[in-house]
Amino acid sequence: MTVAIVEVSESHEECIYSQALFLTSANYKVDLYIHPKINSQIDNYRYLFNNIIITDFENISILKRIHQQQRLLKKLNNYDKVVFNTASSSRIVRNLCLFLLFSKTECIGVLHNIKKIEKSFTQSLISLKIKKYFVLNDFILPSREIKKIKIVSFYPIFFPSFKKDETLDKKNKIWLTVPGRLDYNRRDYNLLFETIRNCKNTENIKIILLGKISDSSTDGQKTLKKLKDLKIEENFILFNDFVDNDTFHNYLDKSDYILPLLNKSDDYLKYKITGTFNIAFAHKKIMLTNHFFKKIPDLQENSIFYTRENLTKIISNINNSILLKKDDAYKNLKWNFDVQKEQYLNLINS
Repeated sequence: MTVAIVEVSESHEECIYSQALFLTSANYKVDLYIHPKINSQIDNYRYLFNNIIITDFENISILKRIHQQQRLLKKLNNYDKVVFNTASSSRIVRNLCLFLLFSKTECIGVLHNIKKIEKSFTQSLISLKIKKYFVLNDFILPSREIKKIKIVSFYPIFFPSFKKDETLDKKNKIWLTVPGRLDYNRRDYNLLFETIRNCKNTENIKIILLGKISDSSTDGQKTLKKLKDLKIEENFILFNDFVDNDTFHNYLDKSDYILPLLNKSDDYLKYKITGTFNIAFAHKKIMLTNHFFKKIPDLQENSIFYTRENLTKIISNINNSILLKKDDAYKNLKWNFDVQKEQYLNLINS
């Protein structure tokens, strides 16, 4: 059976490897259609695909975009199944699904925000073709059945082997890592900065902001100034260039805790997750998580929860080598490869 995984945006590359591994380990032949900006990020697992096709719909005229869609449609029409890695409110995905409406090719989608299924008109058009969706955590599954739509959860928490950096030395420090690009709209960095300043002794703590921080960007300048003004620069490890996958996973592998730092939002309690959760799950790391998110079952098992009032105490305890542990962390069978593979393939084959 032939499957195409399609990602026309420059996002969510982190979800591709798990799917490709599930499919190829079950002897599917898999091709990958990707945005050019993702191309360099898949170097460690190109071997999984029969063909990799770069598909760019940006910065081209309308006529060229139409021509691109027509060419892509002809190719997708030859597969048994097409999996849209981001099957949300995209005009390109909408158009492809509508033109494939009467094709024998089955289309399946990964939905990164379940709210789209009920609130988006574009999504309703996409769903004329896509009748099976994946969501990225059990708690996102809808509480009621949606007519003619089947929704199953799976966890894309498997990553290719990365080259170990034996020179990466923690120097007996305790690493707390915030993965991903700088994003003040989603993360409460100011709480973290103020907490580190308020801790009396933090000589054993290093905070890793594991994403590019450009001193030419507004947020980058804001961050660098804040660290300098608070005189806490020595507690932080920053990166002024793109963090490649090997470096990214080396730092995660050696981290003691992961900090999602999410701002409070009901959307993260009902409709979507942050990729930071899956990164922590993949590396089986304990998270320090805002108490607001305690109702999420996976976090109850794998997080230490804080409030604005007690975060300083928690960081101080960590600094004093009072490492916080969770005896029940990552004991659930859901974290096993075979369990996730079976769950994924059950929907693919249903």
